[in-house]
Amino acid sequence: MITHFHEDHSGCAAYIEETKKLPIYLNEKTIDYCARRADYPLYRQLFWGRRKPFHAKAMPETFTSRNATWKVIDTPGHAFDIYYQLNIMY
Repeated sequence: MITHFHEDHSGCAAYIEETKKLPIYLNEKTIDYCARRADYPLYRQLFWGRRKPFHAKAMPETFTSRNATWKVIDTPGHAFDIYYQLNIMY
């Protein structure tokens, strides 16, 4: 689960996709953007590196682990695609 597309949050997604073969979830607003070569200011590339393209699936309404279920809540912030997950036990 990636809360938003900024490279400090999504920078290792291509590595995880290639090596771990795990699904990556992201707001559908930026799935196409993240599947292409990153295009962001040079100062961010120097600080965070250049994010490699990756393939994500649309963020589901909920997701679960062995012990909890989370409801995904869209909470716009400093990125137009930001999500936060709220832990709801049930």
